[in-house]
Amino acid sequence: MPDARTVAEARSETLRVRRLRLDGESPTRGLPGDPRAPVGSTAAADTGIPLAPAALVEVATFQSELKLKAPTVFEPSPSSALRDRPRPDFMTVVLWALVLAGTAGVACVRYDFVMTHAHPVDLSIFVRAARYVADGRSPYLVSTPSPGYVYTPILAILLAPLSHLSSLTVLRVWTVVSLASIAVGAGCITKIESEGLRSWQRPLIFALCAVSAYVLWPVTVGLVFGQADLLVLALLCVAALARRRGMARGHGVLVGVAGLMKVWPVLGLVCLFGRGVKDRKRTLVPLAGVSLLAPLSALAFGGVSGLTSMVRRVFDARSQHLISYSVWGIPKLWYSLNAHGDFLDNSVVLQVAVTALLAAFVAWLLYLTLRRLPPGSPLAFWNCFGCVILLLPVSHIYYTVYFLPLLWHWASRAVRSGFREPVTLVVLGVLLIWWLTLLRAWPSDGASPWSSSLDISVVFLVNLMACSASVLGAWALQRRRA
Repeated sequence: MPDARTVAEARSETLRVRRLRLDGESPTRGLPGDPRAPVGSTAAADTGIPLAPAALVEVATFQSELKLKAPTVFEPSPSSALRDRPRPDFMTVVLWALVLAGTAGVACVRYDFVMTHAHPVDLSIFVRAARYVADGRSPYLVSTPSPGYVYTPILAILLAPLSHLSSLTVLRVWTVVSLASIAVGAGCITKIESEGLRSWQRPLIFALCAVSAYVLWPVTVGLVFGQADLLVLALLCVAALARRRGMARGHGVLVGVAGLMKVWPVLGLVCLFGRGVKDRKRTLVPLAGVSLLAPLSALAFGGVSGLTSMVRRVFDARSQHLISYSVWGIPKLWYSLNAHGDFLDNSVVLQVAVTALLAAFVAWLLYLTLRRLPPGSPLAFWNCFGCVILLLPVSHIYYTVYFLPLLWHWASRAVRSGFREPVTLVVLGVLLIWWLTLLRAWPSDGASPWSSSLDISVVFLVNLMACSASVLGAWALQRRRA
């Protein structure tokens, strides 16, 4: 029977081999006899001294940590890599089929609801602007309802091919595209979080992402009013996937396109200025190039007056007479006269003090994300977006959908860890409270997203709670690793 020392060495060797395989390395890479060994490399075996299996693993670990850059004799072709990729088992394929069918069914239910309850105020503004663009005129001729069309001309240009259709047909197409955008975003997040998941867990994560979005109240409000936030969310999810794959230029282009549809998503790239972020220049240059399409298109369809109108409308949008679910709007709702007539106190001093306190807290969360958390991670990307949304001068109920990737990430992390990480479970619990609160169709009448100051405050507070839990949870995990 082997002694305790031999058993311990065997276990240690097994753990090292597993770690190398999880990192995509071979336990014997770089050693003599391995066809992928670097040309001209030497090893202890060249001296005639035989290496024990444990020593082989130690050498392989050392060489993988050095990340040797020497040319290799053997380079597998893409076709051989595809042949060697493990195929999903039959049960996984069946599970994917069931999940996709169920997701499509939920999407059809939501489509029927939107067609029955549609009140496409925002979509009608987009379509009217698209008709002006189709006639070669400026989209900023749309000025009613106030403040009119407040986005770059790109959104109107994208809708121009549909401008000759009836309003009902445009609504149907727009709703289908919006619902499909949720599936695209869910697929991208599933791909990002798939590392470390078993094959049968991935379709379940996709189902969680898609269904949790389809039934969320702010998503329903956006669909009913014909907003474009679900398309922007899908673009940002694809951008996060591109960043994960190391495609810095593609990341910049996709965020730039999202900014062309709604200007504020460009602010989310504040995550590029975190500590240790690489490829900053390779991301910002394509972003700047794509962003030039906004002024160029405004000049093309309205001349100099079109350009000035675009700048004026974008800045005027900051002073919309709408409820802002941000650190600037909520204190104004609490401590000044408002249309609901249920303010806490009419005090300018309290309004300024609470605004400063909330803004400082969210700014601290953003600082933690940029300076204390791992740079360039998808979670840092979404944490930055959460902080930006809370700091926007005008932050609508629709913007709550951008907190969904936080729930998706932490749920995936909990599954990946086998529900054994206490910090992850706490953060996931907070995010589930956020989701369940919004699932109950706040406000209470289920018909309007701004029925009372209490309902509006609840939405803001749970958004702040979700962002805080995600940032502080990531910070706690980082400190534990350190």
